[in-house]
Formats: sequence, C-alpha cells, structure tokens
Amino acid sequence: LVSENVQITQRHDVALYRDDVLLVDGFVRFVESVLKLGNSAVVIATASHRTAILQKLREFVDVDAAIEQGRYVERDINDTLSIFEIGNLHDAVRFRRSAADLFEEAAKAARREHRRVAVCRECAPKPIPEANAKAVISQEDVFEEIAKSYDVDLLCGYVLSAFPRKDRTQIIRRICAAHSGVWEG
Repeated sequence: LVSENVQITQRHDVALYRDDVLLVDGFVRFVESVLKLGNSAVVIATASHRTAILQKLREFVDVDAAIEQGRYVERDINDTLSIFEIGNLHDAVRFRRSAADLFEEAAKAARREHRRVAVCRECAPKPIPEANAKAVISQEDVFEEIAKSYDVDLLCGYVLSAFPRKDRTQIIRRICAAHSGVWEG
C-alpha cells in the first residue's frame, strides 16, 4: 500500500489471474488502497464480478460512503466495450469522450489535494478468439493513451483461461509489454 505522502506517477499495470476468484481479490485490494487514500476508483467489470467486489470491499472500507461521494464508480465491461466497438471497427474517438467524462467526474469526487483516479478493468470477460488477439492489443493501446491523457492509474485484469491456447504465450507477452508493471495472482 502507498503512504498518503507519496506522489504517485501514472501507472498502467496488468494482472494475470489463474481464476475469477483471484481477479476479484486482486481488484478488491487495488480499490481498497485507492479508497483509503481518499482517491476515486472506477471498476469496469462484469456484473457478477462487480457484485463480488462490492461485497468484499464492504469488509474493509466504507464503500457505501464512497459511492455516495462519487469516489467509487462501477461500469459494466460489456457496455464499455460496446462504446469502443461499432461492428468490428474501433470507435476510439467516441470511447475517449466517454472515458474522459467518467474520469473527470471521478476526479472531482476525490478528497485529496492531488486528486487521483484509479481504474481497474476486466479485460477479457469472455474467451478471446484467436482472430481477436490484435483487437485486445489495440484496446490496450487506446486505454494507455487515455490513462496518460488524464493521469489515471490503470490496472488491467485478465483471467488466463480467456486466452486462446494457440499463441497464448505470444499474446500474453505482447500484453505485458504494453504495461508499466505485471502482477500475477
């Protein structure tokens, strides 16, 4: 965990989880540390994962107060991806606009002088078809650009079973290379 006196620079990390339970636990630890510092957290995940994250967070922080203050925001990953994709074409401009509104709203709610927003994002809510591996890398590039533009800390979570067996190692290496840090869970 980070001390309140430390100025954090923007990070874009990836976490590779063996299963859904570990993804939820990893997101809970991430969000808990963010909220305890008075910052804002955005969780972008499936409905079942958001429910589990919220339930576990209640054991560690007053997440209901954070929700009321606007410091804890949830979004559905499938809705988020639908903004990003029109047909099979990526609509990065529309997505950036949507992300900007979300991040600015969350930043206003942060309670510290140096307001921070941290986002944890479930990246592959469904298995990744082999043909879509490039699209996953493309999404990472857009999220990296947005995170830098808005000085947002970003944790991208993948459950390993989402990757196709063919070329799994190569895809994971490319994803890890697109991030400033790699976590395993």
